[in-house]
Amino acid sequence: MPLLFTSDHGAALASDFDPSMFEFPKLLKFHITWSEPVADNIRRRSEIKGRVMLAPHPWLVYRKMSHIELLPNRVGTIFFAFHSSPQTRTPNLNDDKTIEYLKQLPDNQKPVTVCFYHPDLQTARAKIYEAAGFYVTSAGDTRAYDFVDNFYKLVSNYAFAISQGLGSQVVFCTEIGIPTQIINSNIKVITSSSSSIFQSQLDPILEDKSREARELFGARYNQVTPDQLAFARHALGYTYLAKIGRLRLYVYFVTALNFLPWLIMKTTQLARMLNRGNERDFEQTFTNPD
Repeated sequence: MPLLFTSDHGAALASDFDPSMFEFPKLLKFHITWSEPVADNIRRRSEIKGRVMLAPHPWLVYRKMSHIELLPNRVGTIFFAFHSSPQTRTPNLNDDKTIEYLKQLPDNQKPVTVCFYHPDLQTARAKIYEAAGFYVTSAGDTRAYDFVDNFYKLVSNYAFAISQGLGSQVVFCTEIGIPTQIINSNIKVITSSSSSIFQSQLDPILEDKSREARELFGARYNQVTPDQLAFARHALGYTYLAKIGRLRLYVYFVTALNFLPWLIMKTTQLARMLNRGNERDFEQTFTNPD
């Protein structure tokens, strides 16, 4: 069956996109995004011109439909450590300074739980935080079917969140109502293949978003501010929630429209194979009667 849809995966914090989505442009019907800059960027690609759909982030839709909310008796802080990647390195990331900062948090933000990207739980960095006395955990494997549930079950226990750099977790925590702070916002990410900064870091939209995020989330707050909430909702395509019913029907329609010809083609191929098989059986019966 043809690949009908691809989509962004994180919060809309940049205008770049995965170029692999254009490897089979004749098969791909639509790319789903919650970012207008991404949509505009894709529309400029002639091989997929016009085949882009604006929609709310799936996590936002899932949270709303599942009625996931914060627990009333939440305490402490969840700290999101900057996650590693096989293709990148972070030469100016200083975990020792971060640990000192976390230890000096006011009492109403303690205890602190450190959340790592699941593969990083077995690294030396995780051991450093454990040795410093912090409880270390993860929301689980990002490929697991219940990863979104695990993430929200984890964060809903905490009154505050701190992130080591800007990431989608800042947006998700802010949207659900957790006051979130960004520290180490100028982490330099370098590819392993060259000394150039990772491609997305050169995205002007990301630079603008990073600058805005530093201004909005650089200090401690006891509650989410209106400007922070507006930032998070915009990054998740909140305005498209009103169109979710029509979007759902359109996805069903496009899927059915493309599935039926594929099913007819496969059924025809199977029928031809069976007919050829019956013809061979018939010939063998009369040419080899024994």
